[in-house]
Amino acid sequence: MHPKITTAQREIVEAFNTKPKNGIQKIKDLLVGEEEVQVEEEIAEFFIKQKQNLDLEAVGDYLSLPDAESQAVLSAFTPKLDFGGQSFITGLRTFLKAFKLPGEAQKIGRLVESFSQTFSEQNPGVFINSDAAYLLSFQAIMLHTDMHNPSIAEKNKMTFEALVKNVRGCNDGQDFDRAFLQEMYDQLKREPFELNFVKMNPGYEFHSSILGDDPTFIKLDSLLQSTANPKGVFPHVSADVKASVDKPSSWLNVFTGYEGTLTLTDDSAKASATIQVYKPGILSKWLFGEQPRIIIQPVKQDGIEHRASIDLAAKIAADFQSPVSSIKATYNNDLVDLIDAYDASKSALKTEASKAFASTWKSEIGEEREAIKQDDSQRTQMQLK
Repeated sequence: MHPKITTAQREIVEAFNTKPKNGIQKIKDLLVGEEEVQVEEEIAEFFIKQKQNLDLEAVGDYLSLPDAESQAVLSAFTPKLDFGGQSFITGLRTFLKAFKLPGEAQKIGRLVESFSQTFSEQNPGVFINSDAAYLLSFQAIMLHTDMHNPSIAEKNKMTFEALVKNVRGCNDGQDFDRAFLQEMYDQLKREPFELNFVKMNPGYEFHSSILGDDPTFIKLDSLLQSTANPKGVFPHVSADVKASVDKPSSWLNVFTGYEGTLTLTDDSAKASATIQVYKPGILSKWLFGEQPRIIIQPVKQDGIEHRASIDLAAKIAADFQSPVSSIKATYNNDLVDLIDAYDASKSALKTEASKAFASTWKSEIGEEREAIKQDDSQRTQMQLK
């Protein structure tokens, strides 16, 4: 990537994930005056290098748009993926992992056409021409959807013979090799494409048998039942933090063990975090297990500083004696921020505990020394008498 893009990559990622058009515009603005640079190449490189941090649904949508800019980026993007020496289905898997496939047929068509041209160029001899690769790629995606769609009855799913019939004469007027099609059919049935890009709210999860005995977990009841001072439960958050409670219906509580969601807000820091509380009940334990669960998530919305919210969530999580079971985020940048904030909060607590121990130790030693001095003084006075 261009050095200017590398320097501003975090800012560009956040802009793109919020509104793709704004992220693309930031790249263009950075490259103004760079005469030797091809903007579409830089955007394509950015999509590939920052895959773990980008909204892949937005990437797929942008690359499949019909405008000249998007198509130029797609033409630069696909050849950067190495399909050389890969089988047809392996190459298609590689391509489909780079973004989330849109649902519209026209958009899928543009993406598949780009893959077909590039795969044929990188693997000459596999197909007679790119048109044959295009037709079989589209058929493979349709076959995959048919195979792994639970709403389609098994008796109605496409058979191998139906596949052979569907692509008859599609290899530039000839038939595809039957063994080649059989291998494709078997691979898709055995191993589905990784098509899903699932967004998840970033945060910390506690889920263990020892959580029920955690002093902080036990104290949560005081917040769930009233708007008590959060600092009484989480001593390391700001005194400005206020709490609100969202309680579930009684039936939801019975069936899921969901006790409610606490929202802690610090208006002065423009930070907010939520705490979902689950306690196993007679019915809920059969569905969700017997272990209590806590999910702590930073709030991300207008008027709230995301980094400040991560720090608040980390301080809340650090106040539990139980270890975090998992830290989750859609994007790598958020995951790193969550881990760093939690580690920093835990480290601060250890330092504070060490200082408190040292202070107590000094106080106790001082008292012992004072007692010894008093004993010595009393002995001296008795000797003088």
